[in-house]
Amino acid sequence: MSRTYSSADLYKVCTRLGWQLDRQSGSHLVLVKPGQPRPIVIPAGRKDLAPFIVSKIVHQLGIGKTDLAEYL
Repeated sequence: MSRTYSSADLYKVCTRLGWQLDRQSGSHLVLVKPGQPRPIVIPAGRKDLAPFIVSKIVHQLGIGKTDLAEYL
């Protein structure tokens, strides 16, 4: 994953995949989706997220790293 992603990028991808903002807890956005047992938590307001955070969220979404750019 050579490109860097912001929290806004990941939020956009999540909403396109049907996740909805449930609440904001401090500096984190908590998104939920009916039928999914766990929420996805995105650090809010960051321009560049660490690659391991992006990888973890991509894994939770159930998409491949190469598919991430297609949803933007």
